[in-house]
Amino acid sequence: MLSETPAAGRLQPYAFLQACVDDRYRIALVHQLSQRDWTGRYMVHLPTSYDTDSFHRVTPAILQVMQTEMRDASRELRALVERESRGELRGRGERVDIGSLHLVGNRTAGLVSPMIVIARSAELIEQDEQHVLVRVDGDPSQPAAAGGLFFGVHRLRKDQLHTFRPAKVST
Repeated sequence: MLSETPAAGRLQPYAFLQACVDDRYRIALVHQLSQRDWTGRYMVHLPTSYDTDSFHRVTPAILQVMQTEMRDASRELRALVERESRGELRGRGERVDIGSLHLVGNRTAGLVSPMIVIARSAELIEQDEQHVLVRVDGDPSQPAAAGGLFFGVHRLRKDQLHTFRPAKVST
């Protein structure tokens, strides 16, 4: 639990909403922790994406799905932050290349397809049949289309990935 004293750190909850190249909107809930010169970002990517029409004409059914997914993601985020505080978010040295429209949803500089933009050599923390949990290096000051959303710990469904493979080890 973070206290409100400056030495304990600061927790900022927020959400990323991306309008993606495939005319779908994707949402991720985020907890960003800051303490002195350290920043950690933890993201849970919601399972449902929304086509443009549905997103702009929200129905009670869509609101119910969003509310349920956000509540579930909030619980997952809290659990991730608590696990991190106990030192439990460490991989076993396995590295992966990972790509998703949840990480980069639009063309970089208006030219490069997001389907070929991948986070290389991300730390695989864990995976199961449906999900991966990865820690990705990145520069959060960059725009989303240039990989600004890479930075942090991500919990993604495997069906949200366009690329997931062992990283090539450089010699």
